Amino acid sequence: MGAVVAVVAIAVASFLVVRGLTGGDDPGTAGGATTGSPSDEPTDEPTDEPTDGESGGTDGEGGTDGARPAQCDRGQPTIDGNQRRGPTLSGGGLSMPTVDGYRLIDTVGAQFTFADGAVATVSVVERSGDVGWVSEYALGGLNRANEFGSPEAAARTVLDCIENSDFYSTITGSSEVDAVDTTIDGADAFVLTQQIDVDEPELSVTGDIAQIAVVDTGDEETYGLYVAIVPLGDRDRLQQQATQLMSLEVD
Repeated sequence: MGAVVAVVAIAVASFLVVRGLTGGDDPGTAGGATTGSPSDEPTDEPTDEPTDGESGGTDGEGGTDGARPAQCDRGQPTIDGNQRRGPTLSGGGLSMPTVDGYRLIDTVGAQFTFADGAVATVSVVERSGDVGWVSEYALGGLNRANEFGSPEAAARTVLDCIENSDFYSTITGSSEVDAVDTTIDGADAFVLTQQIDVDEPELSVTGDIAQIAVVDTGDEETYGLYVAIVPLGDRDRLQQQATQLMSLEVD
């Protein structure tokens, strides 16, 4: 999730991404970005200090160790299912209100290769010449047959997919902020919050806070997936991220 890329039309939410914006405010598909999925708004330093999560170095190819799980490429992100777009977004058996200042992206394949039927909104956080950084919110499904295991195991696999993607090619470290078994709208869930640090010389952004929620919606074949990625340093967006998680509903 930390590479510079040419943005062409990305749809899917929730990873930190450094991209080259082709024009206007539209994020595009990337040929290599610093994060895994697009989002467009800057964020501030997290209010909570990261816990004792491992902090790893980058191998220059994206991710902290270059170990990309097989599940990362087994999804069908552009397959339409029960997706809904508009004031309310739905995907993977989950729904949430669209975040103010974020807009829908129509193409999701490049960022959500591990998910089914993904839908995402993004907001541009920073831009310097042809390079940009985005913030993102996304929903989708995780096919249980793709060996995602428990909600916790699935959330950690999704994080691995994001960190070890071309979009985070400038990642310098990763540390766990929070990890908790909880319930979302009465359904069992696991929420993982991770700080991802990057070194992108053309931008002031130093990384992202990625929040991944995997929800057992009761569907025997699919977990619900929620991804929210906001840049470090934007307290308003971090608060918005926390509020958005509370708005999730099971369809």
